[in-house]
Amino acid sequence: MNKHHRVLLGVVAGAVMAALSSGAAAEPITLKLHHFLPPQSPAQVKMLAPWAKRVEKSSGGKVKIEIYPSMTLGGKPPQLINQVRDGVVDIVWTVNGYTANLFPRTEVFELPFVYTNNPSATNLAMRAMFNKYLKVEYKGVHVLFLHVHQGQGIQTVNKPVHSPDDLKGLKFRIGGFAGQVLTKLGVVPQQIAGGDIYPSLEKGTIDAAEWVVPFLDRRLGLQDAAKSYYTTGWHEPSTTAEITVNEKAWSSLPKDLQAMIAQAAAATSISRAAAPALRIGSQLARTVVEPPVAWMPNNGLA
Repeated sequence: MNKHHRVLLGVVAGAVMAALSSGAAAEPITLKLHHFLPPQSPAQVKMLAPWAKRVEKSSGGKVKIEIYPSMTLGGKPPQLINQVRDGVVDIVWTVNGYTANLFPRTEVFELPFVYTNNPSATNLAMRAMFNKYLKVEYKGVHVLFLHVHQGQGIQTVNKPVHSPDDLKGLKFRIGGFAGQVLTKLGVVPQQIAGGDIYPSLEKGTIDAAEWVVPFLDRRLGLQDAAKSYYTTGWHEPSTTAEITVNEKAWSSLPKDLQAMIAQAAAATSISRAAAPALRIGSQLARTVVEPPVAWMPNNGLA
């Protein structure tokens, strides 16, 4: 082999190695995130999608999060936590109360007198108390963040709620720890997916329901099926939710990428907690006025 051939071979070999190296570096780590709400829901538009973009940007494109809404990867919402534990998906966003008795410590933050309509304070409290008091509930997963939202109400079809006695016998769409507590007042808890609340109220298969906050209740059209709206909900002032990642998937990530994902999650948790109270108030006003719905403010029943 002459000198020119050796030089040419070296150039070709170098180019191939550079191409292979570049290709390997450009191949991102893709994580699948599964959740139960539609793609146009505020949870995806305002929280999950911005967080995924933060992760991709801060990691320099090394990590991509693909979002699968509306249970498109199969199963029902209560199965999400097992899907992420078993590695069926990499990440889930789900509501803790969908799986009864699994997160009793975390669900304490939904209860009256614990949650006081301050999502920022509650989110920070859960973060501060997580390692000592809550982590034991999350075996097999790594929690990126827990969060709550700003106060929710009760919609009733026919029977207004003026006192605890009015709850007796109500078939009430509510689950988790709050549902267990309300059974002591005679409520019959019903575990129903969000998308089934309106038809269940309309058909009379349930008497009452809680969902989230006024502007999200309106998106489901609950004001068209319910005659009374009670707020703020002393029954269950808020709902805890989690973004968790499969423990093995998390452990397989380089430490620098773990730090970037965690930092993006923390930023999202803080921005998520800054709930637009003015928007909630304006939507409550619309709920009362168009169409007319009886508004029953918290009058000290708790």
